Amino acid sequence: ASTVIADIGTGYGWLAMTLALITPAKVIAIEMDAERLAAGREIASILGVADRIEWRAEPLGGIGLPDRSIDIVYCIE
Repeated sequence: ASTVIADIGTGYGWLAMTLALITPAKVIAIEMDAERLAAGREIASILGVADRIEWRAEPLGGIGLPDRSIDIVYCIE
């Protein structure tokens, strides 16, 4: 449960949602398109995992996370 996973460029958050469903890890979903992120949060709410994911709308080139604060990072595409 102390593991932190980041999904960079999450889009609608499908990977983040899957991770929230199958792991006890803290999941952070980062996407620069705020509208897409909001849609993803709605989908996650329907699936019952929205509160398990930290949703962050910010530019991918300047992610505001401290060094060494993430254990696993995914970036697909």
